[in-house]
Amino acid sequence: MRPTRFDFRAALVPLAGIFALLLVPGATASAQEQDEEYLQRGENVFERQCAACHSLGGGDLVGPDLAGIMEKRTREYVRRFILEPNALKAEDETAREVGERFPSAMAPIMLSDENMEALLAYLEAMSDVEIELEPEEVAQITDELIEKGRAIFLGTSRLEHGGPSCISCHNVAGDGGLGGGNLGIDLTDAYRRFTASGNPNALLTTIQNPAFPMMREAYDDKPITEEEALALNAYFASVSDRSPEDERGWGELFLILGVLGGILFLGVFDFIWRKRFTAVRKPLVEGARR
Repeated sequence: MRPTRFDFRAALVPLAGIFALLLVPGATASAQEQDEEYLQRGENVFERQCAACHSLGGGDLVGPDLAGIMEKRTREYVRRFILEPNALKAEDETAREVGERFPSAMAPIMLSDENMEALLAYLEAMSDVEIELEPEEVAQITDELIEKGRAIFLGTSRLEHGGPSCISCHNVAGDGGLGGGNLGIDLTDAYRRFTASGNPNALLTTIQNPAFPMMREAYDDKPITEEEALALNAYFASVSDRSPEDERGWGELFLILGVLGGILFLGVFDFIWRKRFTAVRKPLVEGARR
């Protein structure tokens, strides 16, 4: 009787199945980790680029609450609103209504394709998450806080972490002597504009977590403290009834006075030296005739 030959290929089939069962959980875990990292990337983009003006389930801030936005709008619509908000408002009635409700204009946000996709994936993942927040207390506005905020804005009181004073880039009508900087927007009516959506702490949130690139760069490693943010918020609230157009800025007035002073200065010296030509030419002419 001939011995039965051992079929190695047949024996490998169940072994392959065992190895597959062992590897699949690892592959699944790896995919889950990649998904979590991808969503974490999207969350980081949201926190840096969006959180100063938008919340996810926390109510309207400077801009609308974005909870459920991916269920209400298509990915392409949200993508375009991020990249070209002004162009979309010019074409779409819904976008125009959002702009009227939230008067602080949204600036275009330039994101790489990877960061954009990660952000959209994060917004999708957060669409069905119910976030329950306790009602936020309205920030206090007292005379003491207003004076402290004014000193911080003008730079007469230095920020705890050494950040630059607000007046180096911004202006408030009626304060600042010769006026403030022109690098940033006029903040005279910032409190009124930011709280127009109905959230009285919208400006406070933006001060604590600035999304504007230059401001974020300036305060990223020198953050404004909670106490300083409360003081600045109170100060901006106290000046919000002023209008940037109500009075001429001191800087412009100083420029006008400087020009007028220069003209007067030249006029005085011209009067003093009015005979300078005849005093020189007359002796020369008479000397030449002799």
